[in-house]
Amino acid sequence: MVISTKPADKSATSSKKLISHNNTGIDDRVIPTYLFNVVAAVLMDQSIDPEVMIANTGLSLEALYDQQTRVSFRQAAQIFRNALRASTDPALGLTVARRECFSDWGVLGYAIASCKCAEESIEFSNRLYRTTTNLTELYSEKDGDTILTYATPTFSAWDIQPFLIEENFGGILNILRTLTENPNSPPLSPKEVQLSYAPPIYSRQYQAFFNCPVLFNCEVNKIVWRDKDARRPFNTYNPTSAKLALKLCEQLINESGSEPSLVQDIRCRLLRSPGNFPSIREIAAEMSVSERSLSRSLKNMGTSFQSILNEVREKIAIEYLTISELRLEDIAYLVGFSDAGNFHRAFKKWTGKPPTAFRRQSKLPL
Repeated sequence: MVISTKPADKSATSSKKLISHNNTGIDDRVIPTYLFNVVAAVLMDQSIDPEVMIANTGLSLEALYDQQTRVSFRQAAQIFRNALRASTDPALGLTVARRECFSDWGVLGYAIASCKCAEESIEFSNRLYRTTTNLTELYSEKDGDTILTYATPTFSAWDIQPFLIEENFGGILNILRTLTENPNSPPLSPKEVQLSYAPPIYSRQYQAFFNCPVLFNCEVNKIVWRDKDARRPFNTYNPTSAKLALKLCEQLINESGSEPSLVQDIRCRLLRSPGNFPSIREIAAEMSVSERSLSRSLKNMGTSFQSILNEVREKIAIEYLTISELRLEDIAYLVGFSDAGNFHRAFKKWTGKPPTAFRRQSKLPL
């Protein structure tokens, strides 16, 4: 049996490997609702009313489904306790992880999907993870021919720690498996998983999910990745637009402290396909809402789909004009215009300058 227990080895852990808690308090409402919606979907699959999730939280189910809602860690912990009590599945964290996709991680998820491989996505995540608020804190580092990913709950919640780590590590692996899926290769699996808690009664399910040795009662929660597996190419990688997409996603994350999450989500869905932007109808369908409902929500926020699209187009155009030597006709195509004339007029309206003048000025020495 590859699932085993291992005594804590305190000498094996250095303080730098575990990220210190940020300044967010346990009752600060900063956590987005992506994950709770996945949990609700899993409960409904089990014929359980997701209403059970909100008992003793002060939240409504409608608020939990609203992308603008933010919950505190204390509320999140109660939601998970309620779900665990109601569910017939003791390995609920692993089941939730199987349902996750990169869009459930919000802005960071779209940025990760633009990377070349897991190794690049891990490096990118290290830079940006601190700018997002999460239920667990992550840190990754290179160690010889392996990459180590550490996780610890943001606040102490020992009764739900297995759920939090199962969802976190399981979600990471499930998404990486999706991004690296190849009919000619076996599904991605870690070299080893180490967990800081005792083996639960369903511990055999860990082997089925992770498909590698799983050790319990360790000093830290850690995934060990083989270097060669971390370099498997992502099937979502596009070398033409990847660097731009990553840079723009990084900008959006850093600039979006007060921006509604719905707007962030739409921006990133648009950034996935520069030059072939999805329509509002297609984005509404992805979000499982009606086009009218999405338009109404944006109007209530003082914006519109067209405004968000134009802002994304402007950002992309500015980046290409600044960092590339592409012809204006090519840039026009990459931002969704059929000809350079329409692009010229739109860019001048956005910035007050024609694209040629903007490019010339951007390349002047400071």
